[in-house]
Amino acid sequence: MELEIQVVSSEPSKRLKELEVSQDSLFWWVWETRSRIPKEKLIKVMSEIRFEEDKGTHEYRHKSSFGKEKICSAFSVAELGEMLPYLIEGAKDGDIWSLRIDKIGDEPEDKLDNVWVICYQNCITEQYLHTEYNEKLADAMALMLIHLIENRLIEVS
Repeated sequence: MELEIQVVSSEPSKRLKELEVSQDSLFWWVWETRSRIPKEKLIKVMSEIRFEEDKGTHEYRHKSSFGKEKICSAFSVAELGEMLPYLIEGAKDGDIWSLRIDKIGDEPEDKLDNVWVICYQNCITEQYLHTEYNEKLADAMALMLIHLIENRLIEVS
C-alpha cells in the first residue's frame, strides 16, 4: 500500500496546521521553496532530520543541505485516530455522540463506491451530529477533525 493512501492529503494537512493542531507526526508534506513552482513531496521524518520554528510566523521549517522548505504534518490514520474523541458530550441538547467509522459501497448498485464514512452518532436516538465521506480514510478523519475544531466541538490541544 502506498504511503500517500495512509496519510492525510496536503490540503487538509494545511488546514489542520492553520487551526494550530500540534504538528507532531511521523510523516510530513514538504514544499520546496527554492524554485518558482513549489514542489510538493511526502517524506518520513528520521531522527537526524531537524526542524526549526520561526518565532515570528510560527512556521516549522525543515533544515537540510538543500535549504529551508515549508512543511506541515501528514498525519497517518493511527495519529488521526488518537486525535478524534471517541465520545462528544453536550454538543446538541446535552446528548452523547459516539464516533463511528464505516466503509460503504461494495455493491455495484451503490452510488458511493468504496467510500469511508466518519460520523458522530447519538447513542440513544441514532441521529447523526455530523458525517464526512471520502475515498481515503485519512482524509475523512482529517475533515471530521477540522469540522469539530471549526465548530468548537473540541479544543485544539
